[in-house]
Amino acid sequence: MVCKSKTELSPDSRCNSPAGPKHLALRIVPHAWKSSDTIFGVAFLSESGTGAYGDVFYDSVEKLYRDWGVSLPRVLGHVMAHELGHLLLGSNGHSRDGIMRPSWHGNDLQRASKGSLLFSPEQAKSMRDRLSRKLFSCCSVLEKFIKAADSQFCTMYQTGPPTPGSAHKPSSG
Repeated sequence: MVCKSKTELSPDSRCNSPAGPKHLALRIVPHAWKSSDTIFGVAFLSESGTGAYGDVFYDSVEKLYRDWGVSLPRVLGHVMAHELGHLLLGSNGHSRDGIMRPSWHGNDLQRASKGSLLFSPEQAKSMRDRLSRKLFSCCSVLEKFIKAADSQFCTMYQTGPPTPGSAHKPSSG
């Protein structure tokens, strides 16, 4: 679901619902509030590790696309999937491999460009379990995200890593 400014005519009524236990909100914003282009997104989590809001920083994703020549939609989608992962897995959602790595390198970008930077089977199960307990409602992107997990992996359309030779921090969570 794509939400436009509330000043535009006829936004989807779901865009007016506040985020919370039954609704997740992920915004694509122009840039991070800090001047770092190695941060591609953030999930806003409470001290207990739960949250419903996240941001993706478009200019950082676009720089990654320019530096690495990876598909912009693919990079953007992977960053979005990473941040949704934090909202569903909590603050301890990072892993040593896959889409939930805290820092991405060239190999990770290559995997993302091939659609093989994935959630682990355990992460996919945890997200499915959390959603099946009806703690969150699924929008169309999240539904596609969870359906992909049924084959033990969850592939999202894109991700956002670092510039050549540097580490990338997809989120602060």
